[in-house]
Amino acid sequence: MMRKIFFGALPIIFLLVGCPNTQSLQPVSKLSSIECSGLQYPESGGMVFRDAGSWEAFWNRYCMVITGEGNKLPAPEVDFSTRMLAGVFSGEKPTGGYSISIQRVLEGPKTIIVEYQEKSPPPDAMVTMALTYPCQIIAVPRSDKSVEFKRVKK
Repeated sequence: MMRKIFFGALPIIFLLVGCPNTQSLQPVSKLSSIECSGLQYPESGGMVFRDAGSWEAFWNRYCMVITGEGNKLPAPEVDFSTRMLAGVFSGEKPTGGYSISIQRVLEGPKTIIVEYQEKSPPPDAMVTMALTYPCQIIAVPRSDKSVEFKRVKK
């Protein structure tokens, strides 16, 4: 009899106490978006850039925008002493109508969680017939914490 009461009360205790990992997460403020429409990164997933060298190398490899002077568009400037970049990428898509967007960024004692959402066009949608590379990159306050990317549904 005692076991049934103890185990029956366990879910209530968890509801009252909560999960310690989610209680300690706080929304990150001071987010700013970085233009990435010229990038053609073919893989899907999340990336973090903590220094100018890795950011510029990535940009130079995957940015396909050429300026009126015939030069490749330079990487947006970021003050990596106070900021870092977090980006989500959908990879190469066969048409327009796809999107990816960062919904929120949460910070805990040891990690930063970037929640993002991906959308596909409805089957009957009119879309552009061109390869697309949906992405979103944001600048967040610099941190040495690990960054996790979590896909969320609406």
